[in-house]
Amino acid sequence: MTPNVRSNVNYYNISIKSDQQVNTHGFPSDFVDLAWGQWLGRGTGRVFQRGRDAIILVTAELPSGVKSDWTALLSEILQGTANRIVSRLSSSTEDGSQVSTLQRAIVAGFACPQRYEHPVDTAETVRLLRDVRVLDFDFNSPTSQSRGHALRDCQSILTTGDACEAQDLWDRLFGIADEKRPVGASLDVRELLAALRDRFSFRDHPDFRADWETLLRRARDAMADVETRIANLAQLPRSGDRTSIGRLTSAGICVLVGESGSGKSALAKEIALADYPRTIWLSANVLNHESPVDFERAISLRQPLVDILRSAPTRCLVVFDGVEAYTERALRLTARIATELFSSTAAHVHLLFSLQFQSADAKMR
Repeated sequence: MTPNVRSNVNYYNISIKSDQQVNTHGFPSDFVDLAWGQWLGRGTGRVFQRGRDAIILVTAELPSGVKSDWTALLSEILQGTANRIVSRLSSSTEDGSQVSTLQRAIVAGFACPQRYEHPVDTAETVRLLRDVRVLDFDFNSPTSQSRGHALRDCQSILTTGDACEAQDLWDRLFGIADEKRPVGASLDVRELLAALRDRFSFRDHPDFRADWETLLRRARDAMADVETRIANLAQLPRSGDRTSIGRLTSAGICVLVGESGSGKSALAKEIALADYPRTIWLSANVLNHESPVDFERAISLRQPLVDILRSAPTRCLVVFDGVEAYTERALRLTARIATELFSSTAAHVHLLFSLQFQSADAKMR
């Protein structure tokens, strides 16, 4: 079971098996054991949020009778109270109970394992089952519908929308799984994106789409005020500076230091437009907040900035412009953003700081 797969505020604990797992005897004992471990917080690093988190079993296609019985049971559990379900389970079939033999077996087989030394309570079992989900797929079938759905999903998240590239993405996902399986390794969404980013171009994560529009619009507005030409005519080539700053790609961070009016912001703009698909431009007044939450609320972000950057589908540049004018609050927030990005190994996010000679030493310290 892979813990803590995050989506918004919910966590999904997922156990993926290639063979058929749920049958007429109910769920496999190892999944039951793992589910109770999550529910009781035994051997996990996070408290399970009952009613908000979920425990998911991914399995091969279920027999139609098993699937329909499980679906009907879960529907009853979600709509009724635990005590009502227990009452129905304890009633005799001779009394006209609509609870099937398989549904009784599922609940009975999901009782808390003895090794947890926790009271066996049918009502608590029902409450646990409320947070259990089963996803079955027919990938083993030569006419698999699940494979068709998966390829369409791959196609929909690619910027090209190309069917052949979607097949390549699907094959690469299989290859990554094959590489990880023998050693029992794992990776989260950010690590998966990092493994795919150089080969595939993805659309924005739906949760971050509106935030990216906000950030990119702000960047365009900020850069529009930065002149790269003298009197709107001549433009200094500065090829040497551009070559030196090109090392930013490998280092991930660059500091532009110069006299006031020497063109630091203009050079940053040129680099952003020429070398990066996405740029975020942050100035002193934008970052002058006590906490990341205050900053994100002030610029109308729905998600944390660092999470947005970590999940970026392509390489991006964050420009901290005019750092000499940053207040202590802005500097603390800048340091926090940079530290979180580096600690999360977001190698596709590069940072560029511009500031004047006179304040460079003090501000960087």
